[in-house]
Amino acid sequence: MSHQFVAQLSVLFQTPLLQQTTTDKALELAVSFSQSLSQWAYIVIGGSVAILFRDLKYRPRDNVVRHSFWLFVPAWAALVFSIYQGIRVQERYIARWMNPNPQIDDIIGKFNLHTVRQIRGMEIGIFWFAAWLVVFLVRWITNRDEPSVGLGLNEF
Repeated sequence: MSHQFVAQLSVLFQTPLLQQTTTDKALELAVSFSQSLSQWAYIVIGGSVAILFRDLKYRPRDNVVRHSFWLFVPAWAALVFSIYQGIRVQERYIARWMNPNPQIDDIIGKFNLHTVRQIRGMEIGIFWFAAWLVVFLVRWITNRDEPSVGLGLNEF
């Protein structure tokens, strides 16, 4: 009895209509994942810019800490690349619906390519921010900054 059900289910999944519906749902989920990654990339870029502006006001005295902010540049580049690849995923999804006779294998291949590139860009960007954080924390823990004279709240 259960073998017949599995056999019927197997035949059902091999029908072109169900395969197309399953593929469309998978592509929709890939676009959703891509949008989520892009949103996280924007959040990380915004947070890093906020950190940078905060530290511009209170310029660190330690040269290592000051120069560690150069690690933001490759991190931002990787995140921008990740966002760009996310845009490419969404373009492929729109192209799939705009084309009356889509080459689904080609579309899926390009989806995979751009999704993998987007994930790698995000990983590389996060790696550079993690490297900055390690440098910053090591110097913060091991180097004692003396407070600047004249930064008291009651002094005018």
